Amino acid sequence: MNKSKRTLAHHDSRGYIYDLIDGELISSVGIVTFTKNAIRGNHIHNETSQWNYIISGEILVVTEKDGVSSSEVFVTGELFLVPPGEAHAMKAISNSEMLVLTLGPRAGKDFEKDTFRLEVPLISSEKA
Repeated sequence: MNKSKRTLAHHDSRGYIYDLIDGELISSVGIVTFTKNAIRGNHIHNETSQWNYIISGEILVVTEKDGVSSSEVFVTGELFLVPPGEAHAMKAISNSEMLVLTLGPRAGKDFEKDTFRLEVPLISSEKA
């Protein structure tokens, strides 16, 4: 999991423009909503890069790659990348919305093509 900062691209009397992602191809853009305590993910993508921007709320993100786990809480306005091969799960600390931008076979009819469920979840309702 790679945390990114928003880059201020422009500011004037009308407001701000922030660049979230620059120089990357995007295959799909979606919005995922979470009710408080909802758990999503607990899977891995072998080919897909997934950028996640927290529109609102707070989300606990747990990742694991090569036996190394990481966890961090992301809040409104924060962006993080889950690269291919990194298992990930998310739990909403509050009602939340997340913008998801992907590069790879991850949208529409291909949603399950590169989504592989974990046998042992990173976040489970028992652990929650």
